[in-house]
Amino acid sequence: MDEISHEVMVREGDPRAFNFGNHIQVRIFPYEFQEKKILSDGTILEQGDLFGELYFTRNQELLPKGNVDESAALLYRDFLIGMVEISKSIDSGEMGSIKAIHGMTSLRRRRSERLGFEVEDLDSRITKLGIALMAVGHSSENGEPGNFFQKLKAKYNQTHQIWISAANLKVNRDFYEERLKAFNVSGKIP
Repeated sequence: MDEISHEVMVREGDPRAFNFGNHIQVRIFPYEFQEKKILSDGTILEQGDLFGELYFTRNQELLPKGNVDESAALLYRDFLIGMVEISKSIDSGEMGSIKAIHGMTSLRRRRSERLGFEVEDLDSRITKLGIALMAVGHSSENGEPGNFFQKLKAKYNQTHQIWISAANLKVNRDFYEERLKAFNVSGKIP
């Protein structure tokens, strides 16, 4: 497999955006909701607290064409490395004093939970549809066979939002590193 760059870079012109490798970006935002957000480990997000929005940006031109398994493996590896680097950047203060990371995904709920995230339903059908369409579009571009509408329905039904506190991200860093070592040995998603 080709090597992927995992240099932490602040996106030019946007001091709130950090790129981790070729497929992961975190943008820092203040929490703006009136209602407090309480995560399972007791972390509380209040108005004005900083959190990171996690974007998984699949750069299609960097992925092998027509090989869904190899593409998935590269994305998984990049995700694990990204999570380790995000944790290190939070520890060093490079990303400010963020309290949590938030994202939206069409990964299966169980897989998100195994990766250390809290999983919540998404209320917005439009957002769910947009995420599902992107996921199906990426899989179709990569040659994954199947009926478009069946794949769209499946992705729509498994789309949700994820949260992980900065503290839990630090706790899970060893887990991400172990999974990465196992992946590097076998070349397969553990």
